[in-house]
Amino acid sequence: MIRQHLTSPVWICIAGLFGILSTETATAQRQFYVQGYPETWSNISGQEATFYLTGEDNPAAPITIYDHVHNQPMGTVTIPLSRQEVAPTNTESWMNGYDWDPVTIQLPELPSGLYSLSGPTRNERGVSFLVTEPDKQADIVVLYPTNTLNAYNSTPNFHDHPNWPEQVNLYSRGEDSARPDAVSFHRPTINNMYLSRRFDSMLLSERAGTFKYVSDADLEDYSSIAGAKMVIIPSHSEYWTVNARRNFDRFVESGGSALLLAGNMMYRVIEYDDPTEPTQVRFKPRIRFTSPHVGY
Repeated sequence: MIRQHLTSPVWICIAGLFGILSTETATAQRQFYVQGYPETWSNISGQEATFYLTGEDNPAAPITIYDHVHNQPMGTVTIPLSRQEVAPTNTESWMNGYDWDPVTIQLPELPSGLYSLSGPTRNERGVSFLVTEPDKQADIVVLYPTNTLNAYNSTPNFHDHPNWPEQVNLYSRGEDSARPDAVSFHRPTINNMYLSRRFDSMLLSERAGTFKYVSDADLEDYSSIAGAKMVIIPSHSEYWTVNARRNFDRFVESGGSALLLAGNMMYRVIEYDDPTEPTQVRFKPRIRFTSPHVGY
């Protein structure tokens, strides 16, 4: 009976329709308007920010800045956009970065938060970045897990191009079965919105007090959280430098509160290539915070 139903004209039509929808969905997923990465995760409202973008050639491409939390456009900028690839000689682009040509964008006045650059229609492949307010005295500081995001980033082949680099992240293994010692921040990411809109809209309202966002790299400087009442880590945040961990502990020991909303917090020790302007997360040696070597 089941076989008869599946071979009936109705089921054949449904299956064919599903195949068409699946094909169209796959095609839509391969299409993109703009993709890329920021020079640094944290940027300042009203100032210039550097991005590395790829898209269909357009000397005056309209790019929309979206507020991720409230899912609303916050302004539009016009930039020259061109299709960029990774040089075939850059055989370790996951570690070296993609080395694309930069473009400078004048950010409008934006409250601290999580944003993305996208085309006229917002999508999850938008270029994510933070707006922070380093001089703002906030009641709540939200720590965005940029190190963990980067550690697990496997950039897909957006252009469906044979020279697109391998999809490598922290746990990828090469031909020698070795894992990479470092990965670069300067690669596109996908589905990288770690913070849920539901969490943000429920907690980070005006009733909660003033707040600002910071990246993992911002935590290298204690002033990024000094004076706050609470630090919130709303998502998976595994990879920390020892200095960031010490600054976090100092905050708690000084009477600050912390709200940790996921598992595997502060799991593994990492280093940056440059503590002030990091472009790489380095994992060698691969040690945990529970290791006697770390001193915790």
